[in-house]
Amino acid sequence: MTAKRLDPLLPVLRLGIAAAAALLVGAGLLALLGENPWSCYIIVTRHLLRSPVGWASILYRTTLLTFVGLAVAIPFRAGLFNIGAEGQLYMGALFCLLAAFSAAKFPRWIALPWCLLAGALGGSLWALIPALLKTRRGVHEVIGTILTNLCAIALINYLTTGPMKDPGTGTVLQMIPQTRAVPEVCHLPSLTELWPGLLGGASHPLNVSILLSLLLVAIAALLMSRTRLGLLWKALGRNESAVRLAGARVERLKLGCFALAGAMAGLVCSSEILGHQHRLVDNFSGGLGFQGIAVALLARNHPLAIPVSALVFGILQKASSVLDVRTSAPKEIGLLIQGVLLLVLLCVDRRRGGKDA
Repeated sequence: MTAKRLDPLLPVLRLGIAAAAALLVGAGLLALLGENPWSCYIIVTRHLLRSPVGWASILYRTTLLTFVGLAVAIPFRAGLFNIGAEGQLYMGALFCLLAAFSAAKFPRWIALPWCLLAGALGGSLWALIPALLKTRRGVHEVIGTILTNLCAIALINYLTTGPMKDPGTGTVLQMIPQTRAVPEVCHLPSLTELWPGLLGGASHPLNVSILLSLLLVAIAALLMSRTRLGLLWKALGRNESAVRLAGARVERLKLGCFALAGAMAGLVCSSEILGHQHRLVDNFSGGLGFQGIAVALLARNHPLAIPVSALVFGILQKASSVLDVRTSAPKEIGLLIQGVLLLVLLCVDRRRGGKDA
């Protein structure tokens, strides 16, 4: 009975053990580099965790990681490996940009949904390419998604340095591969605009896309736990043969799962294109789609745990930047801590049998 009562606390205990181990390893690495670990952690706390602007940057990063974490976690629950969130978010950004340019004369209440739908559609269509290769030609989705990632990155690089490049008005702008800005009617409001005193009232990139990401988390959780489609996806991940024998169209299930995952990755455009940069910048992702894999693993592919996992990685990534600027420690320390965090969690899961709820 006591063990059953402790079951709900096990995920928290797992994360606590992993976090403690990661911080200890990080302290050891900092000491080897000649830094005082205690002083480094105090610097991170002072300049990041006790700063309104620091929290704004963390939450902004958390928003992006939530989108890509969902894009990876949902296919994982269905036994599919979506390694293509990077390419899907790029194509979502491109579709969103094109929609924004066509919506210059629309009222805002039409322009914003139009751009968001276009971004979701771009990511979804791009995700269907490896899905169709898998269902029609038997190409493994890992190979298909990696190849589509390379194609999307190359396409965006070509467009931002060629046909769609902003000519700019100065030398610095001309050196940055990016497109011209989207019309102002397509800008998502920042949280500072909606709530002037929030997070100290300072200017920061955090915008209302964070609310959209939380809405998607709620929708994904309901879909996976309360609908026939979500239960079929979960069953597909456990026993594809049984789902096929039950009469379900397995190919359609896989296509639908990839389409939804691509749409969620494509909605990164809501934060980057509509909420912050207001233009498409070459390599704006910086590997964000691949970081979604780590977010999904830490959350054990549970939609409701994705924002918490994204917040953990957001703090670690921003803390690495603070250490890089204010100490002699390299920012790669943060990557090592993230790796240790995941390794410890995997070891704990293996001792418990690795069963997913």
